[in-house]
Amino acid sequence: MSLFTPEVHDITVCTTTTGNPDGLSRLLDSIEAQGIPVTHLLLWDGKRHPDAKDPAYYESKRRHSIVFPNGQFAPINPAQEFSVGPSPMGLGMLLAKTKWLTWADDDVWWEKGHIEALVPTLTDPAYAYTLRRVWHKGECLGVDRAESVGHHLPRKFSYAMTDSNTMLVRRDLAINILPHIMATAGYDGDRIMYQQMRLMYGDAHFTWRATINQECPERLAQHFQSCCELEAA
Repeated sequence: MSLFTPEVHDITVCTTTTGNPDGLSRLLDSIEAQGIPVTHLLLWDGKRHPDAKDPAYYESKRRHSIVFPNGQFAPINPAQEFSVGPSPMGLGMLLAKTKWLTWADDDVWWEKGHIEALVPTLTDPAYAYTLRRVWHKGECLGVDRAESVGHHLPRKFSYAMTDSNTMLVRRDLAINILPHIMATAGYDGDRIMYQQMRLMYGDAHFTWRATINQECPERLAQHFQSCCELEAA
């Protein structure tokens, strides 16, 4: 029997996408495999992957496509391959209607039981997060020990942060830090969100295991090779 109860566990996941069909299909399949249903908001940039399906193709009872003008998620730095920073986080907080909110880029996929791993303590902490397994060209680089450990494990950064893909937050509390997030640029949105959540609401629930996967772009492969640890056999 599912643990899901709308009053406590109703969750929205926000995905910004240009419609890469392989990555998006993999993500959707992994979300459908969860034991707890979620509402899924697909936030479409007007700039599309050449093989992208029409956003309406993905519409369903709990999945909704929202199309934004070309450039809505354009990188702040034109040399970047894709958008980063505060706009996807902020849009999720403003558009979601559920008590709980998480994010999943279209290069992410969840392990079965990912949401269940976060659920047991959702009635207490304001936020939770999980470890992330990083992949590059079909090879697992290991478990991220930089952007998904927060304050629970030794990290390979000089400052604490968690990538928004690893986090689940109580939306009504997270929205209080929206001004801090929207004042940042680049990757700082993730760091500021984590730091402000901890400052305002204390410690998070931590799953202690890798329940999400993410494909690493070529430009970040060397970085993640240096900050991931292989799992014990």
